[in-house]
Amino acid sequence: MEENQANNDTITLNVKPVKNFLTKLPKHNWAVLTYILIIIVVILLIINLNSGDFTGNVISEKNIANEIETFVNTQLVEEGGILVESITEESGIYTALINLEGETLPIYFTRDGKFITQGRPLQSILEAVGNIPTATEKTEVTADDDAVKGDLNAPVTIIEFSDYECPFCNKFYLETYPQIVQNYIDTGKAKIIFRDFPLSFHQNAQKASEAAECVRNQGGDEAYWKMHDLLFENQADLSLEKIKSLSLSLGYNIDSCLDSGEMEAEVLADLEAGSLAGVSGTPAFFINGIKIEGAQPYANFEAAIEAALTESQI
Repeated sequence: MEENQANNDTITLNVKPVKNFLTKLPKHNWAVLTYILIIIVVILLIINLNSGDFTGNVISEKNIANEIETFVNTQLVEEGGILVESITEESGIYTALINLEGETLPIYFTRDGKFITQGRPLQSILEAVGNIPTATEKTEVTADDDAVKGDLNAPVTIIEFSDYECPFCNKFYLETYPQIVQNYIDTGKAKIIFRDFPLSFHQNAQKASEAAECVRNQGGDEAYWKMHDLLFENQADLSLEKIKSLSLSLGYNIDSCLDSGEMEAEVLADLEAGSLAGVSGTPAFFINGIKIEGAQPYANFEAAIEAALTESQI
């Protein structure tokens, strides 16, 4: 997941209190594991700093695996432990599959160790541990008047806050979104609502969001989702010219709408709503109010949706 702002705070690692705290938590808990993995990145930082350079310094896959296993198994996990099953690299992003008590879960980070666990930037360890969410916490998030895909009366509502230039949002779109559409949207069990959350350091994200809204103004929700798909499929080039050409390929001329900033306020309203709901990075999802952060595996979304379906029948 990508954060809204860069975090340049000094990281202080106090292993003993963190270890004692974590051992009191339920082990089969994605949120707990996520924050354990945030701590792992400190090791990657130490490797980089010891080598005399942080930015752009590439860590070998072997070193990553060794450091993750050693640090977590000796400092964080008193019983059991983790095993790094595999690490692969594609387009500058490492994907590590780890096994914790029989559960295989992926984590993602850049080659210099800057991002980890769905691309989440490093943050204060104690702050992270102190803010572990529980699966029962619900957040009030409105759908506003944004584009809906699926049956309006579906029992499960998925509200997505996303950024068209965010690589992890694209990962969700390519890998998880199609399965959600097939298994839950098309079957009438859920609907998904897309709300814009363009991050300030993505120079084309704001206009990309406005473009989709401009298309919707002319063609409605169906046209919006077609533009949504095209924007993610062409994420490598979201220049103003390219965005306009994508809308033309759908039969919509949005030059005037886009150039005038007609939909700027609409996009910024989504951004504000997301911030008020506690969104700080993308992608972020609220499934009947339950928050899921990052491009997590489909299985995690499936579990949350099934839980929401069960709750809706009570």
